[in-house]
Amino acid sequence: MGADDDHSLAIYDWQDNHLLASAKVSKRKVMDVAFIGTGGGDRLVTVGIKHVGFWQLHRGGRHLRYEKGLISTKGKLQAFLCAAWVDDTCVVGSGDGHLYVFAPVDGKPSRQLTVTRKVIHLYI
Repeated sequence: MGADDDHSLAIYDWQDNHLLASAKVSKRKVMDVAFIGTGGGDRLVTVGIKHVGFWQLHRGGRHLRYEKGLISTKGKLQAFLCAAWVDDTCVVGSGDGHLYVFAPVDGKPSRQLTVTRKVIHLYI
C-alpha cells in the first residue's frame, strides 16, 4: 500500500523481483489489506475509511479487477479497520465494534455483506 494521494496498491513477485500489477485504491486512507488463503491466492480485500474493496488478479496476474463491497442496509459505511479471510469468507472489523461478514455465494467469495455481529468485550 502506498502513502500517495490515491493509496496505490502494488503487487510484487518478490522471488523474481518485478511488479505484477498496481492500481489506485482510494483517496481515503486504507487501513488493511488481506489476501485470501495462506498461499496468497488471486483475491484480496482492502479496507479503510468508508470503503471495502474486493480485488482479483486478472489476465495472468498482470491486472487488478476491482469490485466495491456492497454494504446495503445490513450495515453502515464507516471506518473499517481490519480484514481477514476464513476460507472463502471475508471478515471485516468496523470502527463501531461490529464484524462484517462477506460469506461466499455459490462457492465463490462474495462482495455482498451477509451479516454483522457486535463484538462483545470481556475483561477479566
